[in-house]
Amino acid sequence: MRSSFVVAGLAVFSLLLSSCGGDSTESGVIPADRLDAALLTVDDFDGGWSEDRRAVFTSRAEGPQAFDSSGWCPRARRDIGGLATIDELSGDSGAAVEFQHERQDARRMFHGISQQVWSNENVPAYFDLISRVFDVCSGETWSSEADQEVTVTLLESPDVGDESLAVNVVIATPGPDGNYLWSSRIVIVVIESTLMIIRDLDVQRSGSDPLMSNSEWSGLIETAMGHFTDAVRMTSAEGAFLSRDPFFADVTPAVPIR
Repeated sequence: MRSSFVVAGLAVFSLLLSSCGGDSTESGVIPADRLDAALLTVDDFDGGWSEDRRAVFTSRAEGPQAFDSSGWCPRARRDIGGLATIDELSGDSGAAVEFQHERQDARRMFHGISQQVWSNENVPAYFDLISRVFDVCSGETWSSEADQEVTVTLLESPDVGDESLAVNVVIATPGPDGNYLWSSRIVIVVIESTLMIIRDLDVQRSGSDPLMSNSEWSGLIETAMGHFTDAVRMTSAEGAFLSRDPFFADVTPAVPIR
């Protein structure tokens, strides 16, 4: 019974928050097969964590579920134009990874970390749109489905990347043995034409302490930013080298040369 409850809730949460990757054909855009280096690995965690899935994807069928704008708060769906085209802004390709913690008990059913990275020319427009939506939805509580309440709260954005956004999303839902909270901290960071979303998901009985403290979460963001920044800067430096060297003046490689 618990297992089916978790699966159903995860589906709702994915519908609300998931996004997809980008194209790799524009100038300054990082090809999807170079983005795996931007992701966390299980070695970045303390004990108790395992990697569930890692993928470099070139279509939504292979990668994270495409975002459904019906998951936003009613006021955003009513007042902000362009939500129906958010999938087009996020594109089709990128890299993603998911981790799960082994701890499960009477009060905690699941704790996971997911991260995805994509790169395309629409990243600035995507970030602007998603920032506007979270700004409108912050402080709002609404029902996404029967007996479920969703609350969004903007958090202080970390001083990382070219632009960043932090938000907390809580879904309150009845479970098999009491009310449960699906709590997620989300950080979105942009560097040049590449975007990263990292989030944790803690499914627990109401009133329980989070598995990962705020300081531990901040430390994980710092580690993730190290991978993300290195991957973006390395690819950008390689592209700049090719553009300066006269030998490569008339060459436009599909994949930057290592």
